Amino acid sequence: MANVGSHSNDFARIDTLLLQNGHSNAVVQKRALSAPGSVNSTPPAPMRRAASEEVQATLRFYSPGARRVFIAGTFNDWHADATPLTNVGNGEWVLSLMLKPGVYEYRFVADGQWQDDPQAAERVKNPHGGWNAILRVEPRSVR
Repeated sequence: MANVGSHSNDFARIDTLLLQNGHSNAVVQKRALSAPGSVNSTPPAPMRRAASEEVQATLRFYSPGARRVFIAGTFNDWHADATPLTNVGNGEWVLSLMLKPGVYEYRFVADGQWQDDPQAAERVKNPHGGWNAILRVEPRSVR
């Protein structure tokens, strides 16, 4: 009968890498499978990824004369009246969304009129002659 556990340390190991992209950190583990028949030959359980967790994104829009302001984008299927902003005074409207990491396009809708976001760091031309703002939601840092 073979000694099943004698060489398990030679074959089973976990390598941990820290990846950095300037905005966030992600820990990636890769596990080498053990030799067939060894104690550690079962495949590892899938790891929970921080990238699937929602992250808070806060958006601000300045429109002093507006009575109602909404945001429409790829995160709400472009519904112009589904996601309202809150008037915090002095013409400033604010909204905090919980979104999964990714890249989203959006526009503001003030009193029924589609508006560009003049403070967007990135934007892309849309087929209606305006500009969609780009919102990049980065994963939370893994600690």
